[in-house]
Amino acid sequence: MSQRPGQEIGWVPKTKLGRQVQQGEIISMEEIFTQGLRIKEPEIVDTLLPNIQQEVLGIGFVQKQTDAGERSRFRAVVAIGNGDGFIGIGEGKARQVRTAIDKGTVQAKLNIIPVRRGCGSWECRCGTQHTVPFNVTGKTGSVRGSGIGCRGDSETGSPASWCEGLLDPDLRVNLDFVIVRVSGF
Repeated sequence: MSQRPGQEIGWVPKTKLGRQVQQGEIISMEEIFTQGLRIKEPEIVDTLLPNIQQEVLGIGFVQKQTDAGERSRFRAVVAIGNGDGFIGIGEGKARQVRTAIDKGTVQAKLNIIPVRRGCGSWECRCGTQHTVPFNVTGKTGSVRGSGIGCRGDSETGSPASWCEGLLDPDLRVNLDFVIVRVSGF
């Protein structure tokens, strides 16, 4: 397969942080966040978190009115995470769905943050960090959401008995976090 001019094989870092990651001076995401550095290249996340998972949360159809008619595009919201304390959410818009998902994935990698975890219940004495140990709330636009940590059984995948009433039966999978309320639609 021939190569186009200017196209390199592999990743060529463009930032100081990217060069440090490629040379092995920074070997974990924790180092980046403790030093207060900003991630500007998605390949940094790919290198430091090789087991990252991606999930498309939603795809929408948006239109823009122009003098010549309408311009239609797709909007994709993507969440990524490694299942071990790092999560990111991004949004991408493009004329094709696949391109919108790819742009959302890149934005999610640039927006990745560490999640503080612990044990969500006083009764649980497992000593592992498996859920969010406090109630959280968030707001974006006019939508407010809140959630609570949920102590689940990681072996069977069932949530704790006090969380079962909050869950839809279709969502009873290995959940350690339950979204309680979303309001403002």
